[in-house]
Order: sequence, then C-alpha cells, then structure tokens
Amino acid sequence: MAEEKKKPFVRHLRGYIEFTGHITCRTGLLIGGGDVGLEIGGIDKSVIRDPVSGDPYIPGTSLKGKLRALVEKDRGLPSERSIEPGYRHECNDIGAALQCCQCRLFGSTAEGDETKGNRNFPGTLLVRDSLLETGQQVHMEYKMENTLDRLTAAATPRTFERVPPGVIFKLNVLWRIEEVSCALGQPETGGSSAVEGAEGATTRTPRQPPSLSYKTELLRNDLETLLRALRLLEWEGLGSSTSRGYGRVDISISKLNVITEGGSKTEDVLREVFPHQSPRESTDMPSEGQGTGAGSSQGSERATGEGATASTEKRSIPQLLAQVDKLADKIAEKLPAGQVFADTPKETSPASES
Repeated sequence: MAEEKKKPFVRHLRGYIEFTGHITCRTGLLIGGGDVGLEIGGIDKSVIRDPVSGDPYIPGTSLKGKLRALVEKDRGLPSERSIEPGYRHECNDIGAALQCCQCRLFGSTAEGDETKGNRNFPGTLLVRDSLLETGQQVHMEYKMENTLDRLTAAATPRTFERVPPGVIFKLNVLWRIEEVSCALGQPETGGSSAVEGAEGATTRTPRQPPSLSYKTELLRNDLETLLRALRLLEWEGLGSSTSRGYGRVDISISKLNVITEGGSKTEDVLREVFPHQSPRESTDMPSEGQGTGAGSSQGSERATGEGATASTEKRSIPQLLAQVDKLADKIAEKLPAGQVFADTPKETSPASES
C-alpha cells in the first residue's frame, strides 16, 4: 500500500531564461563574513570575500533569500512555517507549491509524513554568486559607529567593513522552464461523472494529479513576480543594516536569454523588445525619487575597466516591467511547445480550457 502512495514526480525541461546584468552599490554594502575584531581598534565585522581572489562578492544565498522574502511580502502570502528565529511562507506539498507564485520559483520544503503526499518541491530559480565586475580596483570602506547605553551614556565603538558606493557586481539568474506532473497518494475524488452505470448510479471520477505547464499567461505572471522582487530590492536594500542606510543598490539587465535545445541555442529577447534603442538611450537612469546618488560620482573613481563602461548597455527594472507583456510573448514564442502535460495551475483558469 505504501508503494502506491508514493507516485512518480516527473519534470520535463523546456528551456531556460537567463538574466544577465549588474548590481551597483549606491551606498555601502555589508554582507558579513564573520566577526573578526579580536583587539582594540580591530574590525568588528568584515564583508564576505572570495577565498581565492580576496575580492568581495554577493552570495547567491543572500540574494535569493532576500528576493524570496520580498515576493512573500509583495504578494501577501501567509508566513506560517516556523524557521528559527522567525516565520516564512512555504507550501507543504507539491500540489500547493505548483499553484503558489513564490514556491514555483523558490521551492518548498514539506513538513509531515511523505505517505500523506507531503513532498519537497525543488524551485526553478537558480541564483548565482554575484562576483566583482572585471577590471575594478576596490578600496574597502571602514565605517565607525557607536552604540550608547541609554542610562549611563557609555559608548561602545565598533568598526564595520563595507563595500563602497559605485562598486559593480555581476548578476546572473537562471530560471528553468519546465512541465511538471506528479501523482501523490491515493487520488482524491472529484465531481460526479456524466456517465451513469447500468442501475443509474453515478461513478466518482478521480481528480487529476497536480501538474504544471508554462503557458503564456502563467509565464507572464511569474516573470512579473521576479521583476517586481528585483525592483523592491532596489528600494529596500541588500545585506545587513539597511534600516541605517546600508545596502542601497541599482539593478539592471543587459541580456535576457532564452536557452533551448539542450543549451545549444541562445536568443536575447531584449534585442527584439527594444530594437530601436541605442546603448545611450537604454542607459539605466536613476528612477523617480532616487536622484543621482553618491554611487554615480564615486563609482567612476572606484571602478575602472570593463565594469565602469558596462552600464551603457543596461536596461533598468522599470523598463522591463513596462514591457513585461511583450517580453513574455517573445519568450513563449522561442520556447518549444509543451510535449507532455496539459494541465495548468488555478492561476491560468484551467476550467476555461476544459
């Protein structure tokens, strides 16, 4: 009986969508690599660095975790799963994950008994470490701060190491587009069948197993979800101490590739959606309410080489959000047609297709 309750979980890869771009620091960035201050005047917290080159970088775990949290808040999802020291949203089975805009992208970890259908759903979003843009010479910033005792006014000085404004990191996010079918546990019964038995008794038809097929509307919804999260990241910041001015960043995309045929075919849809824009016209300009910021002027002093000139080919996140319908259409055109499964989550109104 236990053998029947654990049915296959099938994923059929249709292609990838690759976001390539840059993350530019507008204020000092601190993603801690540990507390290292052991002597008076030492650094209390340093930034994380590549163990080989010694350059600072943004871990994919930090970036993906922040994006997941922003999607949860943006979409108003309930934070019901207890993870020390807090809570977050996470679906408890594959069927629910396939109908959740967050868990489809970022994945979910099930709680409870697998024999009841609770199984993990690996996410479709791969967020790479953001390494330092080529050709930059980074001079780290050391920021002095004090904490004050509210009763005695005694000061406790501390020193934080930060990545200075203007430094540029490479952004690379890979989104798997796939079809999913799973039959978990015993089939639940659906509505009565239209066919009656010999004695007039109606039979109950089994509900279809949960499945996913990326059609244009669902593709558009998830693309918008991801772009909105990147836009919110610009507003809220990245790393620690964002409430105290740390971690403001600008994010821009230079390529949006659709990768098919086992990785042998790559097409950049940005060239088709923005065909008449010269590099100067598509420069990532400051968004409303942001101004030019310190990062713009200081970046030219701290970042040299390819990283300093790459910004002329970038598209801002607001530009992509304004063209999200066209982007989704172009991506759908380039992906191979679905081959295996036809059912879609509730967001795509499968009832209208039956």
